[in-house]
Amino acid sequence: MYAKGEAQRQGLVDAANRLIYQRGYARTSFSDIAKEAGFNRGNFYHYFKAKEDILAAVVADRLGRIQGMLDGWDADIDAPLERLHRFVRILSVEAEDVAKSGCPMGTLSSEMAKGDRGNLALVRQMFDLFRVWLERQFTLLGIPAEQAPAHATRLLVLTQGIAMLAHVYGDAEILKSEVRDVENWLKTLEK
Repeated sequence: MYAKGEAQRQGLVDAANRLIYQRGYARTSFSDIAKEAGFNRGNFYHYFKAKEDILAAVVADRLGRIQGMLDGWDADIDAPLERLHRFVRILSVEAEDVAKSGCPMGTLSSEMAKGDRGNLALVRQMFDLFRVWLERQFTLLGIPAEQAPAHATRLLVLTQGIAMLAHVYGDAEILKSEVRDVENWLKTLEK
């Protein structure tokens, strides 16, 4: 694909990503995405033939962004405990958006769990990426390898639960308070 074509395709993916986060997958149409990206609907089909294709592109884009963020943390932050704190602080940084629209991964996963299981498997890749990374951080922190998966799952459960309640109540303060509690739990794990 030529550079212009790739830029146009990425514009559609970015628009779809925003709208799916704000409205949900089921309530986002090709027309909505095309309009948001400044395209006419006919040109949309040049890049994506079916709605599942745009979902796959959005998930691939999110996976790339997540991997880049995690790689950056690994490169820039020496201590695994601080990397775990950085993971938790994602919620604080995005508190207002999370209170308004939920966690981008959690809301999409919840929606997919009610429909096509193939789409859920696609979306679950984002959680898998975080879980593997979190397991490695806990192991580097000195948590025994057989306990690291449980710690990673617990941290994902805690952060997703916090995001869900902040969204349900539309209250970023819930999120900020609970993030402090999770960070206090993490501090108890330092050896």
